Amino acid sequence: MSTYPPSGRLTTKDRAEALSLHTAANLSRFLKVNPEEALERATKKFIGRFKRVEAELAAQGKEIGHVSLEEMDKIWEDTKRADRE
Repeated sequence: MSTYPPSGRLTTKDRAEALSLHTAANLSRFLKVNPEEALERATKKFIGRFKRVEAELAAQGKEIGHVSLEEMDKIWEDTKRADRE
């Protein structure tokens, strides 16, 4: 059986990520929200927005690997704003 991480030692980042996930799961239970369902909804929302960012870039004749993070962030924020309207 393999172990994670391969070295057998967790990095500070690994511990922080694990603590964040544990905290989020406990908060979800406290708020009476199913953490698995909440994560699935959030993932679907993220994928939908990301696809719309890709589509907008394609409409502009651009590829995701050839634009700045700032440009993608602007489109992302525009997409979030449109979701709220």
